[in-house]
Amino acid sequence: MERYNLRRNCVCGEGKCGACAVKIVPMRRTPKWITIGYLERIQFVRDGKLSKAESEQPMFKDIPPRWRLACQYIVSDEPILVVF
Repeated sequence: MERYNLRRNCVCGEGKCGACAVKIVPMRRTPKWITIGYLERIQFVRDGKLSKAESEQPMFKDIPPRWRLACQYIVSDEPILVVF
């Protein structure tokens, strides 16, 4: 987000406050298996964006829209749409 001068009311930049939550929409036709980090799991369960049962799964099918923390999300070499 900083790279593109997109300002958000983010406090920590460490995956603790949840202020940078965005929806990531992959622009591909088939879902990809992804892993969500520990900090993202805790924050999304706390915010009601991920169920307790989902948080215990090791991997997820990345079917849009999927909530991610912009400060923790690692962009791969595939086209995505970020929804604020």
